[in-house]
Amino acid sequence: MKEKGIVIVTAGSYDILHRGHRDVLKQVWNLAQAFGNSFFHTLVWSVNPSKVYLLTPKERVYIIKNFYISEGIKSNIHIFPVLYEEHDPEADKYFKELIGLSRYDSNLLFITGIKEEDVKSFQVKLNKFHRNSGIESAKIVFVVSGWVNPIFNSSSKIKEFLYKHAFSHKAYLEAIEFLLKEDIIDTYTANILINCRIRLLNMREFKNKRSL
Repeated sequence: MKEKGIVIVTAGSYDILHRGHRDVLKQVWNLAQAFGNSFFHTLVWSVNPSKVYLLTPKERVYIIKNFYISEGIKSNIHIFPVLYEEHDPEADKYFKELIGLSRYDSNLLFITGIKEEDVKSFQVKLNKFHRNSGIESAKIVFVVSGWVNPIFNSSSKIKEFLYKHAFSHKAYLEAIEFLLKEDIIDTYTANILINCRIRLLNMREFKNKRSL
């Protein structure tokens, strides 16, 4: 497939893909179509020193791919294998290989989600994006998720909720069922999470909290 005009890229860890992510990704697709594009690119971060991932990159891609299929969304999904640091030749190289453009190209448009409560700090978010990407002139559009749930509005909060129930297999499955029933996660995510209880119990960020 060949892009027409602006090349649209969105990116994230998506660990765990939740309703807020899904809402944002649907908006990205709508904007891509508005720009006349037949698809957009989704980058899945596999390296982020500030995060401890529960799901593997391949599991996250599987979930996103099936979500896109269910919604009729067309996107090329790529695992980004290195840290997305500013002025990093390795990051530049992989971006060019995956997207077909330099990440400094003027035809590139980044679309990313922002929580409603963060709208007031929009400029801070914009500065953080430019600092992290190393692309001060990058075109970027922030879209606001229409989903508001202060208890489960981030992947880390969902993981913490699951962790609290993970000491019992039955309670863990009931927690997943609750998240699915409330449409916080989708079926594809739930099916992966069913087999992640022990993995979750062994996650360093939770084990460290437990030892305090």
